[in-house]
Amino acid sequence: MGEVTISTADRRGPFEEWIETWRHRELMAHMLRRELRTQYNRSLLGWAWSLINPLTTLLIYSVVFGVILSGNDVVPRGAAGIQSFPLFLFSALVAWNVYSTVSTEVMQSFAGSLQLRNRIYFPAGCQVLVSAVSALIVLTVEVAVLAVAFLVATPVHFALLGLVPVVVLAALLGLGVGLMLSVPNVRYRDVGYLYGVFLRFFFFLTPIIYPMSILEGKKVAGLSLDVAIRLNPLTHYVDAIRRVTYVHEWPPAKLWAIMLTMSLAAVVVGWSAFTKYAPDATEGR
Repeated sequence: MGEVTISTADRRGPFEEWIETWRHRELMAHMLRRELRTQYNRSLLGWAWSLINPLTTLLIYSVVFGVILSGNDVVPRGAAGIQSFPLFLFSALVAWNVYSTVSTEVMQSFAGSLQLRNRIYFPAGCQVLVSAVSALIVLTVEVAVLAVAFLVATPVHFALLGLVPVVVLAALLGLGVGLMLSVPNVRYRDVGYLYGVFLRFFFFLTPIIYPMSILEGKKVAGLSLDVAIRLNPLTHYVDAIRRVTYVHEWPPAKLWAIMLTMSLAAVVVGWSAFTKYAPDATEGR
């Protein structure tokens, strides 16, 4: 089969591109099944790696920050009086892993699909959406472990149901950011490397290994640290997931509105930018 060239005349607006992508849903279902089957291909432990990696991170941070740096003494008490740094940390790590994994997978998947799209036509959005869904499915193992951990450690509470929408909203934020970065990553591979560096820096600007309470009254260059950290979008998702798991408290409507607005805005902006510039990236391959 000859190469497929996408001309300027073939360009579609964001809505038209979504309709065209949806028409290829059977192809996306096939791509998703294939991606999940090959997720841990030639691995003896297979899907166990989706649990081993986050648990290893949890163990390291729990020992370093929880034991050596006495993190258990600074974390607040949660539901049923628990005061556990590992549980406090794990809940935030889930939100962080959902965002970082989905955004990274989406960003990288578009570049990986260009060679195939030069041989057979399918909408550019197919592969990035498949990658987002695949990453979220793999991460459900981690989410399930988090839910089970709190069901064992604390009394059953309806607030735990909020774990699902918080995870979905975090994944949508990751999808939007990944879409924004996917085309620049094709043109300049430095984008992917820089994003990896940014995530390492961003991790410590998100209240994952520390509670917001320890930042009160602390300033850097005249700026209050707690105010600066609250400007971080992921702070809201971490706050929400800790409320529904660690505290057993349903997040307030304002917090839901903030997360929903940020997630939808990221997806709309990301999809619009992606559909506008993806044909150029394909043509310039």
